[in-house]
Amino acid sequence: MEGGRLAQPLCAQEAALIVAGTTGSSRTAAIKHLVPILQSDLSGEEARSILGSSDELAEVARQQAISVLANARKFKRNLSGAEVEMVLEGTSGGSRTIAIQALSRM
Repeated sequence: MEGGRLAQPLCAQEAALIVAGTTGSSRTAAIKHLVPILQSDLSGEEARSILGSSDELAEVARQQAISVLANARKFKRNLSGAEVEMVLEGTSGGSRTIAIQALSRM
């Protein structure tokens, strides 16, 4: 960070450091604020580092964060099944279905 501004585009590793220590809807809100300057072509592993573990972000809050990233076209094209599973960790039921829909529309 130079002169009070964040580097642009913001890499996944830096974004993960910035949102570290936040959980739930606070983490989702932080991710929403970073999306405009976040790098594109996130791998599943990079996205998971930003989303955090299922303890840090789960169910509806995780689904909302996944949807924000997907709608902003921040994921790389053609995520593998293993990468999608990394991203979806911590979702189930309706939240998982909505997150899958967001990822499939990219």
